[in-house]
Amino acid sequence: MERGEAVYGSICASCHQVEGQGSPPAFPALAGNEQMLP
Repeated sequence: MERGEAVYGSICASCHQVEGQGSPPAFPALAGNEQMLP
């Protein structure tokens, strides 16, 4: 889990935000997205 958090923080968070809320419409929310793995 720690490695995934580090990867997300360095690659994904700048667009999808720290909590996964995204910046629609360009960057969709990942938090609560049913298409994402649990």
